[in-house]
Amino acid sequence: MGISYLDKIQGAGRGDRRYLQTVRQVISASRDNRPMNRIRAARQALGWTQNELARRAHVSPRTIHAVEKGRACRQATKRRILNALGVPWELRDEYFVRARSVRPAPARVREARSA
Repeated sequence: MGISYLDKIQGAGRGDRRYLQTVRQVISASRDNRPMNRIRAARQALGWTQNELARRAHVSPRTIHAVEKGRACRQATKRRILNALGVPWELRDEYFVRARSVRPAPARVREARSA
């Protein structure tokens, strides 16, 4: 997974050595289960400020700040940020906090209906 992702980055014209090195660090950190904010790491690897990423992703700087703090956001916002960073959509779950399900477990639904 990590190698093919790096190949995609290089093929997409993001062959900057510092960027690739930071991406490798992020991928290895996630494999070691060390928490690291991947959005922030990718942004910093490109040398962008939060305002620059916000401008390129067409979202507000407050949104970038919230996302980097680990807050949830809309799918469209995720797509814009990932596109601006040049990250494939398939890796979204590795870059963003998973939304919690609001649906009850199936067993609980059956219990509620039978009561």
